[in-house]
Amino acid sequence: MASIFSTDEQKGLKETFSQNDTDNDGQITVEELRTILQSLSVTPPSERVQDVFEAFANQGKDTLDFDDFLSAMAILIETEK
Repeated sequence: MASIFSTDEQKGLKETFSQNDTDNDGQITVEELRTILQSLSVTPPSERVQDVFEAFANQGKDTLDFDDFLSAMAILIETEK
């Protein structure tokens, strides 16, 4: 998926991702994703967040890596428009 984010936006999102990756494993949970969305004032319905998260979750795990996070964010931000 081509990114809708500029290089600077990706850097900012990487920093936000890293700050919210509470166990520093390079993965975030759905709760960490919700925290990030809230901090960015992006407020899609909870069910939408869960559905998008599950669509990108890593091979049966309950986490997203940064690339999957960017893809999920692109969809969730577009949902807000």
